[in-house]
Amino acid sequence: MRAISLDNARRLAQKALGHTHIQEGQNPETLFGLAITGAHYQNRESHAFIYIATPKWDAYMHISIAANSNREWVGRIVSERVQWLMEGALLGVSSWQQHIEDIGDSLETHNIDILYAPGVSDVERLMLLRPGNPLAFHNGEFRRVTDVVRTFPMVYPGAFNPPTKEHLKATALFEISQQHYYKGGLSIEDVLHRMRMLDLEGKPVLLTQAPRFIDKYRVLKRYSPDEQFIFLVGMDAWNMTIPHHQYPSERWLHEQMPDVEFWIKPRVGVELYENGVSKHLTYKVLEGEGSEINSTAVREDDASHNHEYLTPLVAEYILRQGLYSNGQVKLG
Repeated sequence: MRAISLDNARRLAQKALGHTHIQEGQNPETLFGLAITGAHYQNRESHAFIYIATPKWDAYMHISIAANSNREWVGRIVSERVQWLMEGALLGVSSWQQHIEDIGDSLETHNIDILYAPGVSDVERLMLLRPGNPLAFHNGEFRRVTDVVRTFPMVYPGAFNPPTKEHLKATALFEISQQHYYKGGLSIEDVLHRMRMLDLEGKPVLLTQAPRFIDKYRVLKRYSPDEQFIFLVGMDAWNMTIPHHQYPSERWLHEQMPDVEFWIKPRVGVELYENGVSKHLTYKVLEGEGSEINSTAVREDDASHNHEYLTPLVAEYILRQGLYSNGQVKLG
């Protein structure tokens, strides 16, 4: 097919369903149409959309297959993923949680970034997240990581716990890593809440297990190898990025991630740190005074949902979900 897209896969699956003939005595609800659209490449990842249409519901997924895989291997992986989706969606051989756990290790090289089927929750979709299998969420649904990364070359990494008015001023791809270099890991529930709060404000979200900037950079370049990226960071995050003891040489970080520029946001009470590592990086400090708005103040407030640092949509979500100090849920 010339157009390798979800819409094309949907159209073909529904067309196949419409052409399926019902035999005498057959239950029409057992019918389905299956479509696969994909592309094989030599020097970059191959990918495919798999779509199942039934009279009552649809199921679909998008997969990527490691670069330099030959055509036969790509076909084999696609066939295995077709079987996997059909077993989960049509046969219900196990819970989706177990079904996803069963393919855990393979997600490092043969990714699933879109998965929709009856009974699959966002929590279960987030179980797909691996160091080699990032996810992207925008406008209420999971998207192809490639499409989101290519659309937003400015990346804003952070905890966003919760996202404040200051965070939300940025026009960028908001990146949340489930693993943090200093703070350890986040639960799936933590990631889910932060993702949904950002999405309420229309912000695209990239979910990773990439704790360091070099890890984030490698994820981004994998999906958009020719792009020049900008990391939007707070001054405190910048200061934690460049300590020379973290790297084999002062030039190492620049050599490993040459196609990136840091834009540094001033923070009240934080001074810019410069050293031999920063000397080799491209960066600029944004104009303006540092803001006093911060997520910690919201979390520590006795009525977090009423805090002036929050937008109405985020505040209402915190109240509804019972997050932070006003309810039983305390996010790390």
